[in-house]
Parts: sequence; C-alpha cells; structure tokens
Amino acid sequence: ELLMLTLLVAMVLAVQAEAVNGRGVASPPLASSRPAVSTRTDAAPLAALTGPVHEAASKRSALELHDAFLSRANQDDEFGRTLKLGLDVCKQALRLYGPEGVVTSFNGGKDAVAILHLMRAALAQHSDETGVQEGAAAPRLRVIFFEQADEFEEVDAFVRKTASECELELCCYSGGFVDGLTLCIEQYGSKAFVLGTRSADPNAGGQEHFWPSSTWMPPFMRVNPILHFQYEQVWQLLREFDLPFCSLYASGYTSLGKKTDTRRNPDLLRADGTYAPAWELSSGSLERAGREPRNVDAKGATDAKAATAPAAGVDADADADADADADADVGATVDAASTMNGDLPALSAEDSLTEISVEGLLDASTAALLVVGDEILCGKVRDGNIYEAAKALQVAGISLKRVSVVGDDLEEIASELRSLSETHDVVITSGGVGPTHDDVTIKAVASALKKPYTLSASMKRLILDKYPDGQIGSDVMRKMSMLPQGTRLRKVPGQEASWPVMQVSNVFVLPGVPQLFASKLHSIVTHFLQCKAPAVFRRVSLSLPEVAIVDALNGVVATQPDARFGSYPVEQGEVQTIITIEADTTEQAEAALTALLAALPTESVERVSDAPALHDN
Repeated sequence: ELLMLTLLVAMVLAVQAEAVNGRGVASPPLASSRPAVSTRTDAAPLAALTGPVHEAASKRSALELHDAFLSRANQDDEFGRTLKLGLDVCKQALRLYGPEGVVTSFNGGKDAVAILHLMRAALAQHSDETGVQEGAAAPRLRVIFFEQADEFEEVDAFVRKTASECELELCCYSGGFVDGLTLCIEQYGSKAFVLGTRSADPNAGGQEHFWPSSTWMPPFMRVNPILHFQYEQVWQLLREFDLPFCSLYASGYTSLGKKTDTRRNPDLLRADGTYAPAWELSSGSLERAGREPRNVDAKGATDAKAATAPAAGVDADADADADADADADVGATVDAASTMNGDLPALSAEDSLTEISVEGLLDASTAALLVVGDEILCGKVRDGNIYEAAKALQVAGISLKRVSVVGDDLEEIASELRSLSETHDVVITSGGVGPTHDDVTIKAVASALKKPYTLSASMKRLILDKYPDGQIGSDVMRKMSMLPQGTRLRKVPGQEASWPVMQVSNVFVLPGVPQLFASKLHSIVTHFLQCKAPAVFRRVSLSLPEVAIVDALNGVVATQPDARFGSYPVEQGEVQTIITIEADTTEQAEAALTALLAALPTESVERVSDAPALHDN
C-alpha cells in the first residue's frame, strides 16, 4: 500500500517535472560539464587497481540475475521482503519513466553496486516483457558518474571496469554536481535518477522510494530502491549474489568519500595491525567511523560557502553523500551541493550533531545503571559505583530500577544498553571509556541507539586543549574523538573548565573510576535531570528478631497503601531488625510510622530516624 501511494505521487510529480522542463525552466547547458561518455572501453587496463573481483558475476546475464533475485525475494524472511521491495521499485521506475528516462547513479560505492545490479536485473526483465523491435538493439542501462580530483584510483578504475564488463552507458561529468545533473537532463531528457539512499543515511530524513528533487536542483524524481536496506543487508546482497565491489572494502574501508576525508574504519583494526573487511563490521551504526568531518577548521569554524556552492563531486557511497559540521555550537552546515539525498538543512542539532551545551533537562522518574568491565565480573576490583549511584539517585527522587554488570564485549554492552534505554527514563553507564582496546562502551552506545559512530571535532578540540603538543598519539586521539552522532557534551554550570558530561539520548556515559563517577553523577542529578520531589524516609531500629514482628508488620502494610516498607535483619549491638518506611510525602510517612509504632511493643523500639540507609555511616 505504501509503495502504491508513493507511486501515485511519483506519477503526478513526473508530469509536473516534465511540464516544468517543457516550459524551459531548466538551466542552459554549462560549459564546465564534460559531454557524456558512453560505454567506456579504457577501463580494462586499469583492472589491476580494483583488486580481486568476481569476473563471473559482472558477466552474468542480467536476466539470469533477475531470476536469481526474484527467487531469493520470494523467500519469506526479512532480507527476502526487503529485496523484493527494492526490485519492485526499480521495475516501477522503468514502467513510469521508461529506460530512456531513467539514469542510475554509479559512483563505485557498495550502495551504488547494489542499485546498479537491481536496475540491470529490472531492465532485463522490462525488455523481456515489452520486447525489442526487430533490428533494434536492447536498451543499455545509463549510469552517471561525477568525477572529482581527489577520487580514489581504485574507485575510478572499478567504475570504468564495471561499465565495460556490464555494457553500461557511462555518462561522466566533472564540472560540478548540479551542473552535471542539469546537462544530463538536457542531453537525454532524463526524468528520474536511481540513488543509493538508505533511511539510516545522515541526509535521508523523510524520503520515500519516490521523492522529488530538492529546490536547488533541476527537477527530477529520486528513486530509492534500497531505502530500507540495512548496512548488513547491502553486504548480504553483494556477497550472496557474488556481485563485484571495489577492493577498498576488503581492506578496512566501510564508507567511501574523497581520499582526504576517508580512512579505514578503526573498528576493523585487528591485533596484528591489519584490517578486517567491511562486511565484518560489528554494527552498521559504525559504518562512518572512518570518515572525517568536512569544512571544519582548527577553530571549529565552518565554511559558510559549503551550504550553497556546488561541489566537485559526490561520495562513492551513496549513504555518505552528505556530511555536516560535527559541532552544533558553530552551526549546522550541510554540504548541499555534494548530495542527491535531501533538502537543506538535512541534519538537526538534536539528532545529528555533536553539541556542547548546558541547557536542557531530561525528565526522569526511573533509572538503570550499566556497569561495564571484566575486572568487576572476575573480582579484580571492588565496585563502589552501584552504591554511589543508588544513594545519589534516591536523594534526587529517581528510582533506580535495575543494575546490570557486563564484561568488555561490544555486542553484550549494546544489547543490554538497548533494553535499558527503552524501558527506563535515564541510563547511567560506568566504565569502558578509556583509550585501550577493551574500552568499547562509547562504540556500544552508538550501536545500541542505532547512531553513526563518527569523528567529533568538538571532542578532538577538548582533547587537544587538555593534551597539547602531541602528548598523545594520533591513534589514541582518533579513538578518543569518536562519538555517536547526536552526542551532547554537557558543560557543568560553574565548572566550565572541567571535562563535560557525555549524553546520548537518554544515556549518560561516565568513567568507572569511583571519584570521577561520583563527581559526574552528582553533576547529572543536580543540573541535567528534571526529577520529582525526593521520597520521605523513616527508619525504625528494633531489639526484636525479624521473625518476631512479621505478623505486626504485615498488618500495618495492609493498612498503609501509600507507604513502602522494608524489613532487614541486622547485627548492630542491641538492634536485631531495621524497618524502613518510604513515602512520597511527609504526611504519608508519618501516618505509616504512627501505625507501625502502635503495632510494636514499645520496649522493642531502640530508635527512630529519618535516614534512608540501614547504617549511620
């Protein structure tokens, strides 16, 4: 039903776009754009640059590939349903706009490979169904490639090699993104561009499978076949069907942009110094961990021109077509002209950027604590943070509902944190935030909350201020600068020079060192949480054993529904039992205390206090 609705919208918008083009609204041809180059034959000598690819997959009949896709798509599992939807979108695009009206974006990234072969398959099936006039050649898939000076040689070679092997009509433009689109539309009458946009991309917010171009672009229809593919499903498609991809993915790269802003993903670094392939990434949320933020100078200032000036090219990964400055404190700037994937501004300061801030309170009635560390589980150290958290939260009026302790395992941390975050108002983590190999809590937060794990310029500046003159190595600097997208680095009022508190959604990430944990937790409950009034406590110390007061206590509990009672056997001199009373108001607490004292032998009451703890020290 959703697909049918978006198709209806697409048909209406297609007519409107054609009418706009017919009125001559599109820009005139731009001299800076190169003419299209069809079926490049110069790619074969560059094959050595692409590394080991699967020759048979490229040369496989597109119709055979369609049948293989369709067979897998008919399997009733998540991947099968996702694949079927993607293939159907491609088929509908060809039905709506015809083979001559559709151009597929192919910049050599993994997502581009996915949409390329989905479109190859769909076009083969379309041609088979509609037939080809006698003596006419079957239509070839037209693809567009935006050249840029800082392109990876491996990406450029892979694109041209694939175009040759798959007999694509390769249209190359080097004069700018918008310029190239405009010229392509004027040369071929293109009505729709098939893109590798995925819903998790930074700049994909709100798009559907068919979505009109942004106002600063020429009019055309975006077609997003893999919109609902996850990172893992893209790799499942490529590897299950033996589809060739750029060799960079086999050596630690997970998201490809320019050479100047793309590094191997640190999450794939092995102990021996080599890198695992992209498909072994522990979580799709870490996909962009190898990408540098764009347009940020040493002081964090953004390039204001980036939001309006055409870029020389686009990222190889369609999922990485748009970057934003990592700091909300200097403004959200999106490189608009370097992306097909959305209108400006595409990223919000709340959900997509690293923000240094003070303001904003999180409503909190319930809390959970996640303690991270193998050293806790194996008894190397005694944990004091659970007790500290319980006291601080209780005084603040927040109920600590659950405490979990997990080892230094990313998947275990992420799984537990995801559950805690969904079921509690606020989650506090303790431990696993240092620079060594076993400090994986921050990365697990990104995975748990499904947020990209990216380099934060704000965090990097904080580290440089604290450790100037190269006091820490570049690898340590990079790891410590990586944060989940949307992280808030919260300055404590009156302590602006101290290290900020890290907040991601409803999760506060704290160090495990007891003194630091206690200090940061105090700052959180004092400045960053909106709490209800603290509970009122009464404590009654008795000289009787607990077994002797069971009937009396049960009777009082039944008559005092507004109070919460606890009973604890102890050995504190004459005191053998302590009964605690907790209520929301003083009146409720006093009423419960009066009822309890009336039910107990007067001589058994050693003392009464309003302390919440069982011990005075």
